[in-house]
Amino acid sequence: MIRSLTTLLGIACLAVACSGGIGGSGITRGVITATGSATVAGTEFDTSTATLVFDGDDMSGRSLEIGMKVRVTGTRTFDTGTASEVAFDDDIEGPVAAIAPHATNPSIKSDLTILDQTVVIEDGYTVFDGTTFATLAQGDVVEVSGFRNGSGEIVATWLRLVSTNPAPVAVSLQGTVASLDTSTPAEASFQLGAILVRFAVGTTPLPDGTPKNGDFVHVNGSFDGATTVDARMAMDLVEG
Repeated sequence: MIRSLTTLLGIACLAVACSGGIGGSGITRGVITATGSATVAGTEFDTSTATLVFDGDDMSGRSLEIGMKVRVTGTRTFDTGTASEVAFDDDIEGPVAAIAPHATNPSIKSDLTILDQTVVIEDGYTVFDGTTFATLAQGDVVEVSGFRNGSGEIVATWLRLVSTNPAPVAVSLQGTVASLDTSTPAEASFQLGAILVRFAVGTTPLPDGTPKNGDFVHVNGSFDGATTVDARMAMDLVEG
């Protein structure tokens, strides 16, 4: 794990996503709004001794950025708090298959198709790292953090350009398991939308080594550039 160089973390609390009361300990989920001063429901989090976790791994060289959605574990006392851990998991990472104007405010909003999921970006709202609203292109591989709206679209609060080479590529995606097939345990599979995810039963950290239909999972794997992700041993349930 790596240690934070930031002392105070600013987070905008997501609706119905904060827990841990005044004078207690708990978990707060939200979007980073500042890395120099901070407010989460009136609480500033000191992260000078916190452990940073990126996608569940020790990620040397990575740092917290404005726009990232994070989970903060720590203590709170009225208007101050101390974080023991700050964890970041992207919502999706993969090649941009298509870019289309958004139905509302198309001049400042676009719909991206990434691994058969829709990501909404907005100029002036989404924080871009390594690219911009105007220069993002089809085929770019991007990492996205945000939240899902009522239509299941990912509204991006942060987007990072990973690569301009779309294949082969390591990808990350979340979704609800459907059409689970474990008839051949070594070549098991399920669907996340139109994406076929292959895995081997018993090799994932999930209970019983396999997901269940209806589970909402986070998958990391290799993408074949078409419709298949190989996710052996790289899958977990998404916390509510």
